[in-house]
Amino acid sequence: MKKLICILLCLATLISLAACNIHKTGPDDDKIITTATTTDPYHLKVIREKKLYQEFKSADGTVVYVVDAVIPEIFGGCSQDVAATINKHYSDIYEEALEFAELNIENAAAYMKNLGSEKPWTRKLSYELKFCNKDYLCLVFSDLMPLSSGATVTPICLNLNDGIAHRLAAFYAEGIDALSDYSTECIIDMFIRQAEFDFGPLNEEQRAAVAEAFDENSFYFDDYSIYFVMHKREINPYKGGIYTAEFFWSDFEGELECPIV
Repeated sequence: MKKLICILLCLATLISLAACNIHKTGPDDDKIITTATTTDPYHLKVIREKKLYQEFKSADGTVVYVVDAVIPEIFGGCSQDVAATINKHYSDIYEEALEFAELNIENAAAYMKNLGSEKPWTRKLSYELKFCNKDYLCLVFSDLMPLSSGATVTPICLNLNDGIAHRLAAFYAEGIDALSDYSTECIIDMFIRQAEFDFGPLNEEQRAAVAEAFDENSFYFDDYSIYFVMHKREINPYKGGIYTAEFFWSDFEGELECPIV
């Protein structure tokens, strides 16, 4: 019995090590790519994460800028063509971050020299998986720029059948060609009332600012709810972070329909 337990423990260790493969590329091994499958069994056959890390050096060899990224990789749950389309979009986000870093090597070096700092500028890209089933995948991307007080977040909901990113218009109820101004105003009003519940009363100027900043396509969803996302500073300039307002699909009965059947 003890031998059997030892064998099982050894197998578990080997499986754990095999789940995370590390590859080094580049002349100075600056880039380290780690691919690890998500630990959630429900999403196991659809998405895994890819960790990317790239250092940029100044003329004297000092590391002055770092891009530290975790991006999703679709490898199941859809056709190869759809997966390739989606994954290219994510790879492009990372490549754009590398290009931006390349253009700012001198700026980062000058900043570090002026402060007498040894800490390089670091840009962090990450994502959070919010929902996944056989038809839809909802993610929220986070982009934290160097010297920034907070990350920029971008929700994206993808159809795994065609790779298209959905806007709110995809969920209009039958017979509605487009949300009317009245309907849009109702959604904004519901969002503001929820924000006041969480933050306290807003004055007219604050309410107008929230209405102006509200983006109906900054959302993600699951079986029961739809979540609208906004930076807290748009609601209260003294607060940082991300604000998420949750509404049940039934709150929009007759206007929006839950796509999940």
